[in-house]
Amino acid sequence: MIWLTANQNFGRHSAIELWERPFKDVKEMNQALIKAWNKTVKKEDIVWVLGDFVWDPDTAEEVIGKLNGEIHLIQGMYDLPALNILNKKSIYINGLHHLKFKEKTYTLSYWPQCEWYGDLSFIGYPEYCTDLDLGRINVSCDSWDFKPVSLEKIIDLIDSVKKDLKK
Repeated sequence: MIWLTANQNFGRHSAIELWERPFKDVKEMNQALIKAWNKTVKKEDIVWVLGDFVWDPDTAEEVIGKLNGEIHLIQGMYDLPALNILNKKSIYINGLHHLKFKEKTYTLSYWPQCEWYGDLSFIGYPEYCTDLDLGRINVSCDSWDFKPVSLEKIIDLIDSVKKDLKK
């Protein structure tokens, strides 16, 4: 199974206030994000994190080993402090990635792209909304109940919306 997500900001106190998250402190937020992740993702799954994953190296050390799945990180604005820890844990760091899935190609990135190659562009930057007219889907965890969402589910949702619009 392939999952997409972004913007967890594990360890970042200000994430609670910035995105109006329903947690009293960063410890509660981290625990809730880990729980939601692991209820969704199995150990053999692949998870693409489209940026702003872990705020600091200490939190990276604490959190990474607790998460299910093989994690591929596309670096966001605030991932730099954790990169050395992530590399030690065999987590792949990428800038922009083209993912082939069911005979289609999707662009994965943190930042919205002016142009991209493929059928849809998935982004992690939380300030940009999903826009089907532009072919842009935001996978920030704040928009998906704080858990990764399957690529297949997103594609099915888009196909359903397009079908309804044609009626």
